[in-house]
Amino acid sequence: MARLLGWSAFVALVIVVAGWVPIGGRTVAERLRGMRAPTALVESTWRRVGDGWDRLWGDDPAPGRDGATTRASSPRATARPARTARPGRPPEEHHTEADRTALDRIVAEHAR
Repeated sequence: MARLLGWSAFVALVIVVAGWVPIGGRTVAERLRGMRAPTALVESTWRRVGDGWDRLWGDDPAPGRDGATTRASSPRATARPARTARPGRPPEEHHTEADRTALDRIVAEHAR
């Protein structure tokens, strides 16, 4: 009984931590907030798992709902576009000229 309780606690902990770990840049909680319904998250996740399984065995991913594949058949065939700032979001860091000068002074002190 104690072993079952220990494994149950371990599985629950893994599920909770998986909700906060970013996969592909977004956590499960963020993906859930972005979906219109929890069932859409389950369907999307199941489709991604199936596509990953197909890719693992060298097959093309299963076609999406519109008949097209969700990704290019060969990820190396196309270059990824450079990441750009998201529209509508302010830059994450703001540096003034005084900040840059202070940083240069600190780096110069530690370089000696």
